[in-house]
Amino acid sequence: TIRVLHSFELNRRQALAAARRQVEEEIAQRDALRQEFLHRIVDMQEEERARIARELHDELGQTLTGLALGLRAAQTSVEKPALLQRQLSQLEEMAVQAIDNMRHLVNELRPALLDDIGLAAALRHHKDNFAALTGVQTTLTMDENHQRLPGEIETGLFRITQEALTNVARHAQATQVQINLHYANSHVTLKIEDNGLGFNSVTALDGNKHSGWGLMGIKERVKLADGDMQIESEIGEGTKLIVKIPLNNKREGL
Repeated sequence: TIRVLHSFELNRRQALAAARRQVEEEIAQRDALRQEFLHRIVDMQEEERARIARELHDELGQTLTGLALGLRAAQTSVEKPALLQRQLSQLEEMAVQAIDNMRHLVNELRPALLDDIGLAAALRHHKDNFAALTGVQTTLTMDENHQRLPGEIETGLFRITQEALTNVARHAQATQVQINLHYANSHVTLKIEDNGLGFNSVTALDGNKHSGWGLMGIKERVKLADGDMQIESEIGEGTKLIVKIPLNNKREGL
């Protein structure tokens, strides 16, 4: 009996040690993946800053330079009313174009509709822009009783939609995308479905895979909101993303 108990205890200790090693390895893998993901976020932020700097230089900078030169030329045309009128008209067009460029750049960084009117209006605007830029038929449906949500939740759902549509444009080769926003008393559900190429959803978020940063970003946002995320996809069968966010969540940073 003692030998049996001793053998049982030894096997139990070995099993616990093996389980502990497995947990430690999984934690190490997740920490490494999270660290790499954070590095990727920093890289993407730097790329975005560089893009904004280029747009400011190439569009606004050149327009403002043109305005300055045009105003200088107009000073010499005071005694030539017809020429001065044409110059001022051109300067006005350049100023209007500069304002439009600035509004477009600001809207990319933070849609004013999201703060002023809410998530529903921001999603409609983004859906229209996405369809116009990509040619993908994009539809948006939501409950008639849609309501304003806490700011961090609206921001999170909008950014998740942005990232999901970006993934569709880059990888899916889809011709149709459907976006659905459903409100309930305890939660809000966002569904985004496309008819594109699809992928292996089992390995898409595997900790051993260093691909699919867009999905990882969505996963992190959902996690910060204490929400749930499901991905339904098969190769050749399109993709469905389902995100459910609790409305009683008080945490920030979504």
